[in-house]
Amino acid sequence: MLNNDLKVLILGSTGLAGSEFKRQLKKIEGITLIGVARKNAEINADLGDASKVKELLSEIKPGIVINAAATIDIDACEQNPEGTYKINTGLPRLLAEKSGSFDRILQISTDHYHSGIEPHAFKESEPVELINEYARQKFSSERYLLNCKNALVLRTNIVGIRGWKHPTFGEWALNVVDGNRRCSLFNDFWTSGIDVGTFVKHAINQTIFGNASGLFNIGSRDVYSKLDFVLEIARQKNKRLDNYSVASFKNLKTKRANSLGLDSSLMENYLESKLPPMETVVKNLIYSQSERTHEVQNRI
Repeated sequence: MLNNDLKVLILGSTGLAGSEFKRQLKKIEGITLIGVARKNAEINADLGDASKVKELLSEIKPGIVINAAATIDIDACEQNPEGTYKINTGLPRLLAEKSGSFDRILQISTDHYHSGIEPHAFKESEPVELINEYARQKFSSERYLLNCKNALVLRTNIVGIRGWKHPTFGEWALNVVDGNRRCSLFNDFWTSGIDVGTFVKHAINQTIFGNASGLFNIGSRDVYSKLDFVLEIARQKNKRLDNYSVASFKNLKTKRANSLGLDSSLMENYLESKLPPMETVVKNLIYSQSERTHEVQNRI
């Protein structure tokens, strides 16, 4: 579907997913990239301001819109639902209303929809549990966009290096292992987290070159606990890790889903390839860390 001078608008372009979309899309000829975020983007704007977003869409006239903007702080969603709704639901709702103006819309969703006492990989068709405000907001955004024939909605959990003041889970986990730091690791919170580079590669493939539309999972082939993940980082780095305690997600401030495994077989059928196991996700995360370190050293 790639035409000369295809305009791709990335909303939330400085976040973990958004910055990776920019990095990979820059390598594709024939694409004009426009990133929008609160700061440090080509266009700085409050994406919770519906009138401003409408104005930008009218001016830019993008062919493809990638919505990587979200408030993922679960506690913040609970404490300020009206404010977080503007980004998590209001923005996708506006994109759905304007969907006729675009060739394609890509919406990045979440995996916070299921609970259980053991790991399980959930299919897209299985009933969800909306346990907190974050889950309710993200699920509502899915409903709006799934009414659009040109929308691709991806449920996922991505790990990677962002480089902000507040670390991502991946950055935190690497820091714990590198310093053998004291920490608590959950053994009753499961996910199919996938490294951001692999996720974005497949998302671009289906959004720009593929024909998938509707709701799909993209995650690791495995379902694993946070404890499993950090221990695998230590194993691959050959690091000593003996300063942790095993904890439960039940002690967290806001009630949340804990069985976040994803069955990605539907997307694998489109990709005609297998998504990576946890071991490869960890390997890619460690490689991203070394790349970032190398970049910083070269700037000094």
